[in-house]
Amino acid sequence: MSKWTKFFKDQTLNYYYGFKYLAYSESLNSKIIKKLRLNETYDPNRFYLLDLYPTRGTMSLSLNQMLLPIRHVLMDNHNKYQDLLQSLKEAYCRGDSMIVSRKDPFSWESYLELIDDEQVISPRIEKESKSVNKSLLVHANLSNDAGYGLLVQWLGCCARRNWLQKYGNVRMLIWVTASTASHLLTEIGSSKRRRNALNMEAFTNSTLVAISESSRNVIGEDIFSKYAPLVFDDKLVCHSVSHDSDLALIDIQPSNDIVTAEQTAAQIVDLDVWEYVAKQLFIQPRLTMEYNIPMLAAGAGDFILPRLSARTRNKSTVDLTPNDMLEIVKLFSLWPFKPDIKLEFVEEEF
Repeated sequence: MSKWTKFFKDQTLNYYYGFKYLAYSESLNSKIIKKLRLNETYDPNRFYLLDLYPTRGTMSLSLNQMLLPIRHVLMDNHNKYQDLLQSLKEAYCRGDSMIVSRKDPFSWESYLELIDDEQVISPRIEKESKSVNKSLLVHANLSNDAGYGLLVQWLGCCARRNWLQKYGNVRMLIWVTASTASHLLTEIGSSKRRRNALNMEAFTNSTLVAISESSRNVIGEDIFSKYAPLVFDDKLVCHSVSHDSDLALIDIQPSNDIVTAEQTAAQIVDLDVWEYVAKQLFIQPRLTMEYNIPMLAAGAGDFILPRLSARTRNKSTVDLTPNDMLEIVKLFSLWPFKPDIKLEFVEEEF
């Protein structure tokens, strides 16, 4: 038994806070990290690793050992996990490369304090680059009940370039439940496809990296065949007795292809319009644009449908590609009598 296998085995934990995570497996962790080819992007001692909800740090340790970041911040606001992470830091002893932060990863203030005020990490701004930011890598566990909603917010940040994405295309390795992975990676044409899957495709280049055995039935063969993820034993998934063993790792790399601040004026799309149009169209996801476009607002069909390409006009919402959606959004933006969609967002806040 290796030193670290024994270390994690000796650490007892009876409460999971609703999270699932991998038991420590040096061989599996190594396979996952090599599959991600992280060493091709992140040079040793030249990037920061931000670990959000790392639970016990079983994958965090391997990431630190194999990638050697300048500084590795383990941010978790759950008391029992904090104590275990502090024990890991003390046992690992690689100078100040590993820091345990008790800030709340859910709060945006935590990142402002960490980066702007305390300057614990200092990522470079790389907005001009189309490749991923080489100075910052995010690793997070969002397998709890609140995880899906938080991940959807982070996807919005990929489009709007705020939060950590203000530094430019920050790559995120996210552990989620199989149902979340399935929801976000659903293929074009599937009756299960919804707007968050469209947004995932539009604003990121994302792949399914690894899954537990029981997750395969949840995500389906189409997604499994497309991404060919590593499959690991359900017995390696640590969770409370009230939860299943499904667990998946998604690699999310923000993309500038659809919306960027550097595009020409003719190409720039209003993201508020994008959100409004996507939301309305997915109310009836299986109906074609001939039916759904008029549902955007009174008179929308009269203006948009004659100007919409025949290819897009005959598609149902689940068949729309990001470029199809972009075509619709641009026409909606040009419509002189479009409604004030900002009122829609204000009403949703109450």
